Amino acid sequence: TDGTWSGTQFFSFVPNDTEGTEIPRGLTPGQQLMYFAGGNLSTAKLEPWRTDGTSAGTFMIKVLSDDRVYDSHIQLQTMTFDPLPDSLDFSPFFITNNDRVYFSGSDGINGFELWTSDGVRDGPGTHLVKDLNPRHCNPDRYGLCSSFPESFRLLGDKIIFRADFGSDN
Repeated sequence: TDGTWSGTQFFSFVPNDTEGTEIPRGLTPGQQLMYFAGGNLSTAKLEPWRTDGTSAGTFMIKVLSDDRVYDSHIQLQTMTFDPLPDSLDFSPFFITNNDRVYFSGSDGINGFELWTSDGVRDGPGTHLVKDLNPRHCNPDRYGLCSSFPESFRLLGDKIIFRADFGSDN
């Protein structure tokens, strides 16, 4: 919308192809794109999506993992040591900075860690930034250690966030 009756239009974020998605979660505006988590109907996993407001410009950015470990590859709920999204009270775990989006995601190898994307479909610009908790943790029921990054905020040109770095105990 541009704030006027005639400038307000319905936009369907579900593309007319095999990638269909459920209700978008964690809608986060960037400079030119809107990012969100959507459920890929073929894998039933929540993955990162983007839209530029057009049907052609709306798509899943990348399947973070083909694993069947987690119900979601995007962390959407308040920090917990059980990362399965059992709650309908979702807190968005996306933030944008300099045409990039940052989020808590899992590739099925590193648990939930800090990821970034430039919004290009299946491109190298979507990747793990850093495994913040590689060895000091109480592994979840799948044996993975996660830092569960959350509460992202911009501080100047830096992103600050809360994460679990585990302990030596």
